[in-house]
Amino acid sequence: MLRPVPPLRDYIHATLGTRGWDFVWLMFRDSLGAKNPESFWQNWNPVTGWFLRFYVYRPLRSRFPRPVAAVLAFLVSGFLFHDLPFGWGVYVWYTGHLAPPFATLWFAFIGLSVLATKNVDWSPHSWIVRASLNAAVISLSAVLAMATWALLLFGWR
Repeated sequence: MLRPVPPLRDYIHATLGTRGWDFVWLMFRDSLGAKNPESFWQNWNPVTGWFLRFYVYRPLRSRFPRPVAAVLAFLVSGFLFHDLPFGWGVYVWYTGHLAPPFATLWFAFIGLSVLATKNVDWSPHSWIVRASLNAAVISLSAVLAMATWALLLFGWR
């Protein structure tokens, strides 16, 4: 049986503490300085993390193996929190055209990178090295998504 979902406020306090707006600084500090990309995403944006963990990942995890559930949760995040409001909402309002769901593809690569680096431990390194490595993984995921998107749109020439 699944444990009950903690209230969002309790989850944020457990993740970042209770010191007012310091949670924004703590979110950046703890995420960027995380020991690996998995830890980065566990600390990044606790509001969406709470929703994804308890209402997306947990139900998926009861039906699929952990790696599949994790990548699917990243796909949902890319579409629901990025493509839908910005790629479709803002873009359609501004241009009148539907944008391709790029963030969904990007987040699929992020999910795969989290799985690929699960056993990596950058904690012996300084904060700036860990932050650079976490940013590099996210950037590499974006480059792979752009290259894949270009191949899908224009084909291999």
